[in-house]
Amino acid sequence: MSQTEVQLIKSSSVVDGDIVGMSSSKLSGALPAISGASLTNLPASGITEADSWDLTTTYTASSGTDTTEPVTNLARSSFTGFGYLGSGMTESSGVFTFPSTGFYLVTAQFMINIQSNRAAPQEQVEIRFTTDNSTYTDASKGRTFGEDYSDSRYSTITISALLDITNVSTHKVRFKTIMSNTTRVIGNNTIGNATNFKFIRLGDT
Repeated sequence: MSQTEVQLIKSSSVVDGDIVGMSSSKLSGALPAISGASLTNLPASGITEADSWDLTTTYTASSGTDTTEPVTNLARSSFTGFGYLGSGMTESSGVFTFPSTGFYLVTAQFMINIQSNRAAPQEQVEIRFTTDNSTYTDASKGRTFGEDYSDSRYSTITISALLDITNVSTHKVRFKTIMSNTTRVIGNNTIGNATNFKFIRLGDT
């Protein structure tokens, strides 16, 4: 019997067969319901981890050029309406541990206050990354320059890095500032996003 001669096929008569070359006009009836529980080997999709942390206190650079690494006094963002997705990041003494492997977008935003009577100050911030839980290198850095003025000025520096986390025990990040005399780094985790750090897992490694 050719395919063009088939008018009706009972489900009980088809065993492990494929129907090919048949137009939709030759098919009728409803397909059985398919639930997610019966599907296997589906690839993961969507963002599964997203977290936000803030600097909780303001600190001021000492005389000369002051380097702070790692930046500490950090807490998960707690302003109204905030929430995080997944397990979230873990922080200890300014060092962040990732909850799972994958590609992560890490963003750092620093709000700084350059004090008055400062001639051409240079302020620098960095995302620092390690793959051996010991030696840190620059994953991203940003700078801002001031001018000689009589009033203090505020500035925001935002930088980001895309990191491939293949081992959560050894791949970690921390943050660094290099500030000139009396520059303040502004922290307050109740108003949201003054000096802030975000972590978003984009997908599998």
